[in-house]
Amino acid sequence: MTDTATRLNFTAARVRDAHCPPDKSEITLWDATAPGLGLRLRASGARAYLFQYRFDGKAARVMIGSPDAWDIDAARKEARRLKIMVDNGTDPRQDREDKAEAHAAKQEAKAAKQREKERQAVTLGQAWPRYIEARRDDWGKHSLNDHRRAMQAPGLPRARSKELTQAGALYSLKE
Repeated sequence: MTDTATRLNFTAARVRDAHCPPDKSEITLWDATAPGLGLRLRASGARAYLFQYRFDGKAARVMIGSPDAWDIDAARKEARRLKIMVDNGTDPRQDREDKAEAHAAKQEAKAAKQREKERQAVTLGQAWPRYIEARRDDWGKHSLNDHRRAMQAPGLPRARSKELTQAGALYSLKE
């Protein structure tokens, strides 16, 4: 799984100064202190800590992160944590996938709750004009007028009478 010839004790200077040989596209250096911890170096200059392990008889790797973001001690600690997971029968890749799915489900539930809150915040008084406008082409003149009167405010002057209007059937539900 790992080449013992490339094992060395990671130090800040070694990690900082390590580079990929020009004749290779990628190499991995392995830490002598933390089992499975490697530093992948690419010809492009990209570098990353990784953890290599065997699970169900197959070799696997998980990225830990960039040496710019992870110091050596933190990377070693993470490699040891991942090693414990593997020893306990948990595949770190599956664990990350499960956590990502749980996070996505939590975010979706939060977004659904927000959408429901916004939906419930809309009043009939706000929705009714949109409803009428969206269906006005499907209704005749009288039906359209009936729908408008259903939300009519009380106390308005009538067109052909001196009396004031009564509240429409749905007016009390406006707010």
